[in-house]
Amino acid sequence: MVSIKEIIKLEKENPDKILVHDEGLFYRLYNKSAFWWYDNIKPFKLNHKFVKTIDGYLVSMGFPASKWDEYKNRIKSNWISEIKEVQESVFVFKCNNILNNEQVNERIKDMVQKSNTYSPKKNEIDGIIIDRVKTYPLANKTPFETMQFVAELQSMYKTKNQ
Repeated sequence: MVSIKEIIKLEKENPDKILVHDEGLFYRLYNKSAFWWYDNIKPFKLNHKFVKTIDGYLVSMGFPASKWDEYKNRIKSNWISEIKEVQESVFVFKCNNILNNEQVNERIKDMVQKSNTYSPKKNEIDGIIIDRVKTYPLANKTPFETMQFVAELQSMYKTKNQ
């Protein structure tokens, strides 16, 4: 399995290519590759999380390995003719309309903002609080910002229990 740092490095080294990672039962795509797949192949759910080792957010999406041949054939018939394995379990293909780094960062920023402004139902609040705590970029926040964040979570919890 490829580390997150290696994934980011591969994405940067291949700005005009889509990378698909074979991770056993699932195939996964990250950042620009995930956005391209969402826009062109199938809009699977995009996930994002803050990752300390890269000091930023990572966007990912996945699909069952059993669907790879179907998607590979669609890619070959619509965009390209060749899919190569650049290293063990990482497939790459070149295509058009790939987002540049600035566009990827803007979409990630939008995702993060939307997830922070979502108005949940009462029964969803516990999961949201847990997710917010898990993805909170503590290393990049001041003590005051962290206190505000905790106060916001407390307010969400109190509202839920009223």
